[in-house]
Amino acid sequence: MQPKLNALQEKYKDDPKKLSEETMKVFKSDGKGPLKGCLMMLIQIPVFISLFTVINNISSNQIPADWLYSFLPF
Repeated sequence: MQPKLNALQEKYKDDPKKLSEETMKVFKSDGKGPLKGCLMMLIQIPVFISLFTVINNISSNQIPADWLYSFLPF
């Protein structure tokens, strides 16, 4: 897909409106979208926020570090 987009950029370098129209045509013909790459990021955001919260609470002694390994029998 990148070679197609590069060819379009060379062909329509003086006309940004036509370039955006042709780019959207390429995305639609290949079944891709400009925002589909953001889906994985949106899935990962809650995981990173919860991980940050746990690490922050442990480092500020609001949660004892023993709680993190409470499932182990030692």
